[in-house]
Amino acid sequence: MKKHHKPYSAKKTILFGLAIAAFFTAVSVFFLIMQARNSFHRLAGQITMVAEDSLDIRDVRGITTHLIVPPDAILLDLDSLSDLSVGQHVMTRGEFIGEKLFEVDGLRVIQGPELK
Repeated sequence: MKKHHKPYSAKKTILFGLAIAAFFTAVSVFFLIMQARNSFHRLAGQITMVAEDSLDIRDVRGITTHLIVPPDAILLDLDSLSDLSVGQHVMTRGEFIGEKLFEVDGLRVIQGPELK
């Protein structure tokens, strides 16, 4: 070993610590971005109007939102939207495509009158 060899010098220790911190930061940001790509909004409320391919719901604050339900949407425990009735409470998952316009990815009844 050399006379001046310092295996645990302050400079090497600090650089090693910064490298580990940078690595974990990069991994965390990567997983945060991956999680954000697959996220949907959730919207719950009481049905106020049912149409062939859409419905309106009123949330707990009294705000009415128009929901567009595409044919490939997941309707849990439902055959079609015609099974829904005014007064039922539903939980939806999807994304906003306008200020009061919501495209549904999944929908399920959480409370209210029995299904037809």
